[in-house]
Amino acid sequence: MIGGVERKIHFLAFDLPQSDGCFVKAYPGETSEAFCDGHVSAFAFFGGVPQSILYDNTTIAVARILDDDRRKRTRVFSELVSHYLFKDRFGRPGKGNDNGQYRQSSHDGSQRKNPNNR
Repeated sequence: MIGGVERKIHFLAFDLPQSDGCFVKAYPGETSEAFCDGHVSAFAFFGGVPQSILYDNTTIAVARILDDDRRKRTRVFSELVSHYLFKDRFGRPGKGNDNGQYRQSSHDGSQRKNPNNR
């Protein structure tokens, strides 16, 4: 409930299994702006950027799945990866268990401190 009105929320969740770190942020919609803001907020919360992040195949990040199972990234996702320099990994389409307990979450608890100072 927000202001007495029941609303559907979308959220971005990060889980760092090596350190038990967890971050969740809710948004009114699943948008590119929310996706990017969620990453920036999570990196600030963790004090760094995970070395790799495992994603589902959200259309915010994946423009197309190619024949060899590689992903063609969306422009906004390519810019996010390029700016923060993490390795993106994706689950297999239709295989929800690839993501295990975490969806759009970190695979590796190792972090680079001060992500803006490379």
